[in-house]
Amino acid sequence: MVELTGPVIVAGAGIGGLTAARALRQHGYRVIVIERADEARGLAGSGLTIWTNALSALDRIGLAEAAQRPGMRLDWQRLHSADGEPIHEVPVGRIGSSVGRQGIGIRRQALLRALLDGCADVEVRYRCRLVDIQQNAEGVRVRLDGGAEISGALLVAADGLRSRTRSVLYDDGPPEPEGHMIWRGISDSHAGFPEHTSYMVYGKDGARSVAWPVAPDAVCWSVSRNGPPSHGESTDPHEIKRALLAMTAGFPEPVTAVIKATPAERMLRTDLFGRPEAVWGTGRVALLGDASHAMPTVYGQGACQAIEDAVVLADALAAAATPEQGIEDYARRRRDRVGWIRQRTFQLSRYQGWELPLLIALRNSTMRALPTEATERTWQTLLTFDDGSPESRDAA
Repeated sequence: MVELTGPVIVAGAGIGGLTAARALRQHGYRVIVIERADEARGLAGSGLTIWTNALSALDRIGLAEAAQRPGMRLDWQRLHSADGEPIHEVPVGRIGSSVGRQGIGIRRQALLRALLDGCADVEVRYRCRLVDIQQNAEGVRVRLDGGAEISGALLVAADGLRSRTRSVLYDDGPPEPEGHMIWRGISDSHAGFPEHTSYMVYGKDGARSVAWPVAPDAVCWSVSRNGPPSHGESTDPHEIKRALLAMTAGFPEPVTAVIKATPAERMLRTDLFGRPEAVWGTGRVALLGDASHAMPTVYGQGACQAIEDAVVLADALAAAATPEQGIEDYARRRRDRVGWIRQRTFQLSRYQGWELPLLIALRNSTMRALPTEATERTWQTLLTFDDGSPESRDAA
């Protein structure tokens, strides 16, 4: 086990950062988490799917049950066309149960609370914005806005899509727009939504939606369409809600019902961005989650892959002779797994955004014809936590 002469600094108190903090503490390391937001802001947000692979990773650090408890199990993923005709369905509950715990839908706030509770012995400092990093063979020094500095043995960057750490290390520019925008919300009632189901719709003109339960009386949903980042669009919540209902006019009832059951002032609107290349860190700095490999949301794997990253990083560090070797091993373990998921995610995102009626008909008919066995094999690989170790590969 690598011996560290100072604390591990984790930048970011989101899902990946808190998972990393817990995993590192499980191996006996001292951890300091720095978060640029305040606590209240850090616990805000929408809903997530936490699939079997992420729960298997959380099981390794003793947090799977705490994460699963406030969630809603997902038995099915069902895909429909805009007119309500079935296109495809996947028994994600059965597949997940065959390789671990069944996946869930959960409020982001509930998951963050479970992770924070699991980090009771970790120092978390809010309103600390990282602005610069220096590192050498002895450790790292992080400079914060205001001039304060923190020294540690290494830095774990879980500072999100617009990672300052990535900017300092790689100077590879801002994340790139994915070419579509997304609206999100959580309904105030179940609104007749099909139980334990992730319900997807491929609409017309590139519009699409997905919804899933996150509590017995609440459904998280998102609606997206193609377009450039927002410039000058109305921010009035009631206008936004009216526009969403117009965009989804004709969609199956489960979609429009949960939008109608969501207070307008709680709807979020964002543009989607990604990174064309994944980076993993250098020297005594490691990156994880969106800071490393931001990708489209189509498989609901963003938070799941951040959780996997965090657990694998902690294991790799604990098994290494030096921090540098641990970070190199982490990158080796994660590169193929994340690359496989990213390739499929970017491909499916392009398919979902097709607008021409002929292409839409071709896509839908192709998906209807997909062999069940092939689809289930893909999902089994997706939902199986592969930590990249020789033992994991031998078991597979």
